[in-house]
Amino acid sequence: MDLLYGFSFYPEHIYEEEAYQTDLKLIKESGANVVRMGEFCWDVLEPSEGVYDFSTIERAVNDLGKMGIQTIICTPTACPPAWMSRNYPEIAYVDNRGVRRDFGARHHYCYNNETYRGFTKKIVEKIGETFGKNPYVIGFQIGNEFAQEGSGRCHCDVCRGKFIRSVKERYQTTENLNQSWELRFWGQSYTDFNQIELPIAPTERDAMPLIKSYFDSPSLRLNFERFASDSFIEYFNLQADILKLYTDKKITTNTTGFGTNGVDYFKMFQTADVFGLDAYPDLYRDNMDNSSFENSFARNVIRNEKFWMLEFSIGGGHGLWSGEGRLQPYPGAIENSVMHTFASDAGAVVHFQYKIFCSGAEQLNYALIDQDRVPRRRYFEFQRTMEHLKEHSAVLEHSQVKKADTAILIDYNSLWALRIKPVKHEHSYIGYACKLYTALKELGYSADVISWKNDFSDYKTVIVPNMFVICDEAVEKLKAYTAAGGTLVGTFLTAIKDTDNVAISESGPCGLTEVFGVNISEIEPVFEDTVATIDFGSFQGKDKYWLDVLESKGAEPIGTFANSYRRGEMIVSKNSYQKGTAYYIGTAFDDDCTKKLLDTILKEASVAKTPFTFGKGVEVITRECSGGGIVYYIFNFKREDAHVQAEKNCTCAITGKQLGKSIKIAPKGYIAIKI
Repeated sequence: MDLLYGFSFYPEHIYEEEAYQTDLKLIKESGANVVRMGEFCWDVLEPSEGVYDFSTIERAVNDLGKMGIQTIICTPTACPPAWMSRNYPEIAYVDNRGVRRDFGARHHYCYNNETYRGFTKKIVEKIGETFGKNPYVIGFQIGNEFAQEGSGRCHCDVCRGKFIRSVKERYQTTENLNQSWELRFWGQSYTDFNQIELPIAPTERDAMPLIKSYFDSPSLRLNFERFASDSFIEYFNLQADILKLYTDKKITTNTTGFGTNGVDYFKMFQTADVFGLDAYPDLYRDNMDNSSFENSFARNVIRNEKFWMLEFSIGGGHGLWSGEGRLQPYPGAIENSVMHTFASDAGAVVHFQYKIFCSGAEQLNYALIDQDRVPRRRYFEFQRTMEHLKEHSAVLEHSQVKKADTAILIDYNSLWALRIKPVKHEHSYIGYACKLYTALKELGYSADVISWKNDFSDYKTVIVPNMFVICDEAVEKLKAYTAAGGTLVGTFLTAIKDTDNVAISESGPCGLTEVFGVNISEIEPVFEDTVATIDFGSFQGKDKYWLDVLESKGAEPIGTFANSYRRGEMIVSKNSYQKGTAYYIGTAFDDDCTKKLLDTILKEASVAKTPFTFGKGVEVITRECSGGGIVYYIFNFKREDAHVQAEKNCTCAITGKQLGKSIKIAPKGYIAIKI
């Protein structure tokens, strides 16, 4: 079986030989065929400067390998050792408040510091020499969760100097810079590039503001976001390039999806071999929407290459953060979520972790087994999952998720810009894109979450949620797509700013008014006491978050205000543009209205649904077999039976059992079906 299923293992935490042998026995009996190790043990690998000791990790790799268990080796660069932080204090990360991060946690290093990069090169080279040709090592993970815990925007002098140089290289003169960023506002123009300071206001989820009401230039902030993202990409490639000298094994890193929003992963993984993702879905409750959305994103970052889920939920108990705890998984939910991930085109699923930590910040956190090393139901469900994965491996290994007819385009500049200056704090760029994805999924449609820089010309429908920042290349691609016969769906907050985060001095949606056949005539947020009813003729809905009120320049209204002083004004439009059709949705709606509107649009675009009828909490994944034919994986995320109705008689793709048209799926269950 080529599919990899296992967990993270930390042999450096084991001090007694008896405990080590117990762990080897339990790992073997679990059925795991892969472990991940090494991401937090620089202090073990290099206990003092220039002195290396890989014996602990190397022994574990070889002992597990002889039992048929492969290892993903990590570079330990998320956690520099104490001697380095003490002897070379200049490597420290400095946050937006000017606070220097001392030794004692993780991610306390500056990713641009040349001293730190020098030590990085040495340890990565040693890892390459030691493990690059090891037959039991299947791949390498670089670092761990870049930009996590508010560590993605260093403000040290090194980063400031490097940022200034990047700005000077891009704009050449302060006159060009002042004009591009329109810095005469509040008298912020520069006469020398060295006058540039790094932004004070943070965009990171876990960062804290230095001054509550301080408003840096949005252009400065967006350019700094791109600079910091590029710095991480540079640091990733520094390590990848060294490893490639010693190995031909796959190289990746473990992203947090859109969790930290620190790095443009579309750009980072242009040089990687496989996309890596961490995800921690709730394994008790019934919602896997975020996981489904991020799995679609994961399989489309590197096309035709199965992604690796490098950290994944396994248990409950204490959480990392104060006051956070996790419910234990509902019976069957571990298998359900794991098989859902493999059916979404994962090539590896690695749980975090094998055994609960007895100490440290992640003390008593979730794991396969507890600190007493006694196997219990999580362990036994892992065993069952592996047995069932083997039964499904022939289907999963010789098929892939069928390319969807609909694409949802993601743009990191828009993500960052809407975090820099939110239009409403309860509105989230990624959250809204996920809502649209979920609405399609519940209707029976599939969607690919892709970068707008991808080729999307062969999709029947392209949805562009909140592409707040627009460039000429994106405008031309969207125009060409629609002109050639595609169905384009734009939403509120589309095409308003340029790539310097400056509002474009023309009617919105800027550069696309001809395509959509509208101008945006007025904008405003939606508050609880200003919610209006929108009439679509055959159904109605309520507006939400934001309004782009539309003025027709050839488009026909399909959604208008039914009340308020805007009665009769257009909020959703439809326009014919050459061979194609363009819709502009000027507000968000409740779930029911969103589904009805998207269903109307996709039906007109002749987008086919899956041949099943099902309720909320059920997902259908369509897989295309390499030898021809289709297999449908149907998942029930609910804690009660799900009833699915098929258009034709069905057969179980694994057992060949005849199922008829009415299919009952047990709580947290799943089935693979052929029609």
